[in-house]
Amino acid sequence: MFGIVYFRNIGTIHGSFARLYESIMSSSFLIFLLAVFIVSFVYLYWLAKEIDKAKKKYETLRIETVDKFDTTWLKSINFETRSEISIEMNSYDINIDYKG
Repeated sequence: MFGIVYFRNIGTIHGSFARLYESIMSSSFLIFLLAVFIVSFVYLYWLAKEIDKAKKKYETLRIETVDKFDTTWLKSINFETRSEISIEMNSYDINIDYKG
């Protein structure tokens, strides 16, 4: 938004847009800040993708656990043991009672 306003009102008058570009490129500190901003943005984008991937992997694992407990529950483990496992997992904020 600022760039549009600047370009419409100031950028085309007396070549000040070119002077702004020249002043940014002549200052090594501004170049450094610009590089830090770009690297930070790319890193945060990559980190957000990694977090989403981990959440999907966790959710898939949780659903597989629920399916495994539902299919083998009556055969191998009694209800009290399942209740203890569910309580322990709920203490870690992992719900294995239903898929939801």
